[in-house]
Amino acid sequence: MLKINEVLYRILYAKEKRSAQREQFKKQGLPMLSLTLNIPGYPKSTDFTNRFFDIVLQDLIIFLLAHKVSLVENSAIDVLDEAGRFFIAGLQATDKQLPDIKILTESFENQFPVARVLDVDVFSSHAEPVSSGIEKKCFLCENKSAISCMRDKTHTSEELRLFIFEKIKDFLSEKQNCDIVSKLSEIAIKSILLEVSVSPKPGLVDFFSSGSHQDMNYYTFLHSVAALASFMKDFALAGCVFEGNLKVALPNIRAIGLKAERAMYKATDGVNTHKGIIFLMGISLFTSAYTLKKMGTFHELNLVENMQRICANLVENELIQSVANEPTHGQIAFEKYGMKAAGARLQAEQGFPIAFQAIVPLLKQHRFSDLSPDKTKTDNVLKLALVHIMQTIDDTNILYRKEEATANQLKTLALEVLRESKSYQELCQFCATENISPGGAADLLSISLFFYFVEKEFQYTI
Repeated sequence: MLKINEVLYRILYAKEKRSAQREQFKKQGLPMLSLTLNIPGYPKSTDFTNRFFDIVLQDLIIFLLAHKVSLVENSAIDVLDEAGRFFIAGLQATDKQLPDIKILTESFENQFPVARVLDVDVFSSHAEPVSSGIEKKCFLCENKSAISCMRDKTHTSEELRLFIFEKIKDFLSEKQNCDIVSKLSEIAIKSILLEVSVSPKPGLVDFFSSGSHQDMNYYTFLHSVAALASFMKDFALAGCVFEGNLKVALPNIRAIGLKAERAMYKATDGVNTHKGIIFLMGISLFTSAYTLKKMGTFHELNLVENMQRICANLVENELIQSVANEPTHGQIAFEKYGMKAAGARLQAEQGFPIAFQAIVPLLKQHRFSDLSPDKTKTDNVLKLALVHIMQTIDDTNILYRKEEATANQLKTLALEVLRESKSYQELCQFCATENISPGGAADLLSISLFFYFVEKEFQYTI
């Protein structure tokens, strides 16, 4: 363990090196800007303070660019030493402009709930500090300056350090929530859009056709997806902040889903474009966000187990014991066909085995990329995935609208397409002739795409 004198020597030596670096900018006649963290005690840096510094530095550079303040190209120095993290760069500015830049940097500092921790300093071309004349507040005291409390020794170094670390950790936790929510909701919307964009599709809405749906088209879907975007974030955020027993989480998800349904109907003038996917994607978003926040990385087993806890007894509670005044299509089909018509609820209750055991592996096998310049290849992989789902599941939409025999015919035909004894076009023609739409399969394609992209995005620690 380092002795106090040795620690002080190392910190002072690091600060002398910083002073020497400022002198180098002075020799070039450059004004400069630096960023440090004001961390009492020792050590001056930790893993989480370094993460915080990286976030602040990225935001600072963007902030400066937005205000048309440019750094001198290739002048930046970013070091970690005994005095903590230190960033310095030359400014493309005259000394006369520096007071205004200093005011800007103080406004930047104040954007953060831990503003007092940040020191964004501006120096003239003579390496003289530029001051706005405004004293910084104490970390702990509302109405006293930092210098006053330091002079009076109002707080101990350890007291300040603990307070600062708590604030930084709170900030990082909130930032992690925002990052998870933003990325998951983006993936959810992308997955829904990819499904509807696959063209042509058997009986489903696509770019060229409304399929068996006379009341909607491709653009109706786009309007609906746009209306649902903010609710995708709500589902994910609810999962990020949830702290209770997962067995009681479903009403939270359902409440957001009901609001999303209202927005969908308003956007589509009363047309049900996405009711099924709202339910499935809501559960998927909530569970993914919850698992990522707890685990810090994608872990399929944990995610599936968490989903099974959330959706425990879903079929029994919503289909067997339901006393709804207006039964859903799924409930009507279940009353007639039993577990064969359990549909998406059973998939959710089991943790979406169709996604994790079949479609995600298929997408990996084909190295599926939504960024591929080959649109035909993208379409073909997604069509293949859709047919796999159609061959596997009993689609509640078809059981409700037609007889069991038609649903079985569709599954048989889908299997023949996979075996290449029938064509994809014949499958599309069958759905058109029978006027059926395998909407459940389409929803499960979106869900499978969602989990495929989530694994790719979060397979490393966040």
